[in-house]
Amino acid sequence: LKYSFPTNFAQPPGLLLSVGDCCLGAMGLAGSVQDVVAAISPWSTQIRVENLTSTTVLVWLARNSAEPSIEDAVEYVVPANDICGISSGWVNEPRATLLIRTGIDSAQVVRVPHAARLQISLLPHGVKVESLDEGVEFEEFADPGSVPGHDTVPMALREESFNDRPPNSEFPRESVAREAASDTCDVVIEIPEAKAKQEEVPGPALVAPRATADAPAAQRMVTVAGPTASELDNSPTHSAGV
Repeated sequence: LKYSFPTNFAQPPGLLLSVGDCCLGAMGLAGSVQDVVAAISPWSTQIRVENLTSTTVLVWLARNSAEPSIEDAVEYVVPANDICGISSGWVNEPRATLLIRTGIDSAQVVRVPHAARLQISLLPHGVKVESLDEGVEFEEFADPGSVPGHDTVPMALREESFNDRPPNSEFPRESVAREAASDTCDVVIEIPEAKAKQEEVPGPALVAPRATADAPAAQRMVTVAGPTASELDNSPTHSAGV
């Protein structure tokens, strides 16, 4: 088993003094008997984490290297644009085992040897974790939704969030940001059909001027009144079908 080294105990000799300390999260401050054992362990792994993003990054130091999980991990908050050190006491596994959320559908297990350095940079939909040192191993974590992480600025601009995928889920749900926007912005205005249609208002009737003998023949208007519909129906020719 590998145990985390809590910062409330004296640091072992050989710590990288040029590196700042990460802030322990709420889960890391709780501590355990395993942390006390790690504090007095003669073996310790010290690594550096360089955050190249403009937001804080959560790094989880797993106590169990064989079966890492968030329930049995110490939370570290790496400040934006900063470098910090993490120290991990160990018994069987000399490498520090980290859990880092890298995307909505991805999280990585990173096994880091002593004195190695990790770099965390921005991606359009999350972060990228890489290292130029030998001995660093990366593998995909089976349940990325269970690994908490801080949303990056590009993700916020795209209305994406790590919370879009809950724990123990195979598919992400609808974006939490989009759900909040739709709940507050969906306004339906119903317009009655009678009011939506404009009523047609008849204009003034055009009256043709009365034709006189002095008016030219082209200006004379003659109106011939034809038979009505009822007169056509009663006429013998219409009844006979001629």
